[in-house]
Amino acid sequence: MRGGYKVKTLQYDYSLNGPDENDTWIEIVSYHWHPEESDVREPHLHVTCVPRVHFPTGRISVERFIRMLIDYYGIEPILADSVWKPILEKNCGAFDKMATWK
Repeated sequence: MRGGYKVKTLQYDYSLNGPDENDTWIEIVSYHWHPEESDVREPHLHVTCVPRVHFPTGRISVERFIRMLIDYYGIEPILADSVWKPILEKNCGAFDKMATWK
């Protein structure tokens, strides 16, 4: 690719929400990285059943978060497997190749 582009992630917040027993929407799991807005500057994971704990993680791409939703939470893609899988794999590979830190 001539020229090309590079995206820089400044922060992220990927959350999976679902209904509790009262049909109130709650956060189930979330990945955060917000180095300028918190005392916790490293990428981390929150799990609802373990409140107020920041589990350290590596950097998480949105593609990996989407893949987790499909693989472990039964989220159904709106595109055929033959369409979405190559796109996700290509973008994960590009993230891994171009990431300046993980």
